[in-house]
Amino acid sequence: MISRIAIGAVCFALSACGGGGQPVTVDLYGDSIMSGYGVQVSPADRIRSARPDWGVVDHSVPGTPLKALMPGFSSSPRTGQVVVIGNGFVDAYQGIDGYAQDLRTAVLQVVAEGRTPVLTASAPTTLNREGAGGAGRARAHARVPSPSARARGD
Repeated sequence: MISRIAIGAVCFALSACGGGGQPVTVDLYGDSIMSGYGVQVSPADRIRSARPDWGVVDHSVPGTPLKALMPGFSSSPRTGQVVVIGNGFVDAYQGIDGYAQDLRTAVLQVVAEGRTPVLTASAPTTLNREGAGGAGRARAHARVPSPSARARGD
């Protein structure tokens, strides 16, 4: 269910892009949800199918929390006009601190590069890892994109 929501959100967010008839280039970052775990067609393949003239580079890696992505994010080679960041579920599940600040840092880096960030988040879930409150963490992480977008002036 979460994978379908993430795929739909990415495709919907990108559907308005087009650059006045020009092909759009997209870089995707994310965890297993963004890489298409549990679905027959990954978000990258779905975008490629819907927009065959777009360039899509999939940097997503299953199990990758945003915290692990951040050390090399600023120097990661990107060509996309649009950068989709879909990490967060692993951060919430593992209770990793600093998600909001890492997301703000990533968004500001993308904006500084002259690119457009698109943020996706996992839908609230009943996840409860051994009674550790995973559902509450997932809901808290899912609320972060809005303040991060405000941090860059949206």
